[in-house]
Amino acid sequence: RGIARDALQIDALTSWIGDLVCLDDLRVGIHCRVEGSLKTRGSLTLADGCHVSGNLISEGPIHLGSDCVVGGAVVSETAVYLGAGCTIGAAGRLATVAAPRIQVAPGVCVHGTLWAEEAGQTLPPASIEAAAPAMPPVPLTI
Repeated sequence: RGIARDALQIDALTSWIGDLVCLDDLRVGIHCRVEGSLKTRGSLTLADGCHVSGNLISEGPIHLGSDCVVGGAVVSETAVYLGAGCTIGAAGRLATVAAPRIQVAPGVCVHGTLWAEEAGQTLPPASIEAAAPAMPPVPLTI
């Protein structure tokens, strides 16, 4: 188990084996892998494509970028934001997402339950598509 007493930034494409406790904010870079659980007293942010085998527990908000995979529970004392295409839990391994406020983007799959004590919101696909750059048309030849 690792303990960080100050805010911590984990670089992109990094792997971590074991649980990590951060007494401040924790930011995990793009496409990182954690074989364990993450717990923070501040905010917890996972960039796009991160994989965590265990739980995410935070006193502050939890932000998951697109296509993140979390094997265990996602619990915050303030808010949880699940980016597009995230997967929480797995078939045969149910997981809970719990926070006073939960926001879910399109394509999220939670194998288990979501508990929003104050407010829950799903984002419409149009809000995600508007933020993404338009793809150029592909010419069709026969």
